[in-house]
Amino acid sequence: MLVTGSSGRPAPSLRTALTARAATRTARELMPVSAVPDPEVARTLVADLRDAAATATDLVLDIMRLDPGTEDRARNTVAAGEIVVVDRLGWAGANARMFAGLLPEEARGGALGTVQAALARGAGTVTGAELGAALAFLGPRVLGQFDPFGAGRGADAGGAGRGESGAGRLLLVAPNVLEHERALAAKPRDFRLWVALHERTHQVQFAAAPWLRETLRSHTSALLAAGPDLDPARLDAVITLMSVLEGHADVVMDAVPRRTLPSGRRLRKAFDARRSDTSSGIARLLGSLLGLEGKLAQYTQGAEFVRAVVRERGHVGLRPLWDEPSCLPTAEELADPEQWLRRVPGSGA
Repeated sequence: MLVTGSSGRPAPSLRTALTARAATRTARELMPVSAVPDPEVARTLVADLRDAAATATDLVLDIMRLDPGTEDRARNTVAAGEIVVVDRLGWAGANARMFAGLLPEEARGGALGTVQAALARGAGTVTGAELGAALAFLGPRVLGQFDPFGAGRGADAGGAGRGESGAGRLLLVAPNVLEHERALAAKPRDFRLWVALHERTHQVQFAAAPWLRETLRSHTSALLAAGPDLDPARLDAVITLMSVLEGHADVVMDAVPRRTLPSGRRLRKAFDARRSDTSSGIARLLGSLLGLEGKLAQYTQGAEFVRAVVRERGHVGLRPLWDEPSCLPTAEELADPEQWLRRVPGSGA
């Protein structure tokens, strides 16, 4: 049982050190079991999700209009990544390993001395039980996720590794996709492509901007280790970064031609209405763990920022976003895109 402290989040205990094993075990105990589909339905679903992810690559790159060199690098990096179709527990295990790897060494599971060291410095580090509970809550709601820190092709059977190639992994949660498309009465082909498009866009973002991965790793590690003693500047940076990435993914999805995704507009309307139930990723988990769900789940401003830039300069005008960290918008510029447009020069087509 978790005890809530005055900060509004579970208080540190002897289980302060986060371990992937503890988180996965807790998730397994708490997460609702998904219905088991007919074997033929399951085989078709897995094949369709893989095909949708492959199809999404060209669609995303056509819309993003990266410069030729960046596009070639991004395409090669994406091709080196791994598409993993998982069940809920597989998704939970992958995220448990990812978050355990993001914590500083002194806050990870290990010898008793390591735990005592973390407690002695008053760290509010996330526990395995906390992470497991968050994974159990989000597990039935997540449709897919791009893990920028996961190993690409050639990883061991357990997906171990810190993903130093930069390719990352695309995680598609098959039972949740099936459950949600049935609940929405969506066309399976369209819905599966819709899900794949969002996550593939994130993969292309990180492939186009290799520095993104280390930037996100640095911010996330610091916030996980800080616990209640959050760094406001770093928190603002994470919120702004995730807002841009999520907003951009939404805009790219909406730009897919209607002939390619006939029910795209209907899916957008339904998806937005259910956004609190279906959004996922590092930001959602981080927000749940730190009691900041509202702040880290508000991506509407990111989409508005991206749309404002596209109206002014087209999708090619977003190229500078992937150049270097200084080209990302500040929190003020996110709320007022005109400031960013004045500060960051446009990119030629």
